[in-house]
Amino acid sequence: MRETEIVIIGGGPSGIVAAIEAAGAGVKVTLLDENEKPGGQIFRQFEQGFKTTDSKHLGDDYQKGQNLLRQFDSLNDKIEYFNNTTVWGIFPNYTLAFARNGRTSNIGFKKLLIANGAYDRPVPFPGWTLPGILTAGGAQKLVKSERVFPGEKILLAGTGPLQLVLAHQILKAGGKIAAILEAGDFNSNWFQGLKGIWGNWDYLREGLKYWRSIKKAGIPFLRNHIILEAQGNGEVEEAVFAEIDKNWRPKQQTIRKIKVDTICIGYGLVPSTELSNLAECNHSYDQGLGGFFPVRDAHFKTSVPGIYAVGDGAGVAGSKVAIEEGRIAGISIASALGYMSD
Repeated sequence: MRETEIVIIGGGPSGIVAAIEAAGAGVKVTLLDENEKPGGQIFRQFEQGFKTTDSKHLGDDYQKGQNLLRQFDSLNDKIEYFNNTTVWGIFPNYTLAFARNGRTSNIGFKKLLIANGAYDRPVPFPGWTLPGILTAGGAQKLVKSERVFPGEKILLAGTGPLQLVLAHQILKAGGKIAAILEAGDFNSNWFQGLKGIWGNWDYLREGLKYWRSIKKAGIPFLRNHIILEAQGNGEVEEAVFAEIDKNWRPKQQTIRKIKVDTICIGYGLVPSTELSNLAECNHSYDQGLGGFFPVRDAHFKTSVPGIYAVGDGAGVAGSKVAIEEGRIAGISIASALGYMSD
C-alpha cells in the first residue's frame, strides 16, 4: 500500500495553498483531485487544446490563480498529484481508498485534509429537467475553461453575487442574456448589505464592474423575481416567472413568460460534506455558511484525530477565506508533523 505523510482531497484554492505550505516545509504531500488539472472552480484552467492570447481579458482571479499554480508546480518533487480521482472510502486506521482510471487503490496517511469545496444548491421547479437548464457553476465552467456559451438566449435565475459574475463573463465573451431574475432585494436591506461589504473594497470594485457591464448591455435585472416553470417541446423554449412577496410566494398578477433557450440556476452553494460525513466528523448547521459543515478548531482540525477540513466544503465563505484556511491548515499540519516549531 502507498504511504504518505499528508493526503489532501481537492485541488481548489484551499487545497493548493495547503499543499504549497506543507510541501514548502518539507512534508511529503499527496493531492487527490477529481478534475483534470488543479485550480478548482475559481482558478479553473483551460481544457486540453485551449489557450489564451491575452490573459488580461480573463480577470484578476485568473492572474491570482496562475501565481498559485506556478508555486504549486515548483514543488512537484514534493507534491504527488493525482488527477481524475474519486475518493470513496476513509477508514479509522488512517487509510483511504480512491478510484482512478478504472482502478481502485489504497493510501496510508498521517494527516488528512479535506478540501473538496461546495456545489450549486439544487432548486427544483416544473420543467427543471428539460435540456437547456443547468446550474450557474456548470455554465461558468463552459464559459471559463471551454470557451463555449451555454446557449444563445440565456436567462439567469437565482440569488447572490455569482449571478453578476456569470453575467459579466458571458457578456465579456460575446454572449447574450435575456434577463436576470434576482430572488432577493438589496434595496429593502441596504444597511445589512453595506455592513457586509464595508472595508472589502476589492469585492466592491469587482461588483461595481460587473454591475456596470450588465447595465451597459441593457439587460433587465428584476429583483424579487423567481422562475416558476420551464416550458418547451423536448428542450427549453420559454420560462415562466413572477414577482414574489416577502415569503417568496408568487404574486399571481405579475406572472409573465419570456422566450429563452437556456436557463442558468444559481441559488447559492452548499458545502460538500460527503467525505467529512464518511470520516464520521461531527457537523453543525449554519444557514449563512450554506447548511451543514464539519466542526473545526482554530487550526481547522475536525472532531476526528488527524483529519482537517478547509474551504467551502467546511462552510461557504468564498475563495479568499478558503486560501487563508488552507494556508493555516498547511502550516499547522507541518508543525504537528515536526517540520517546524510552534
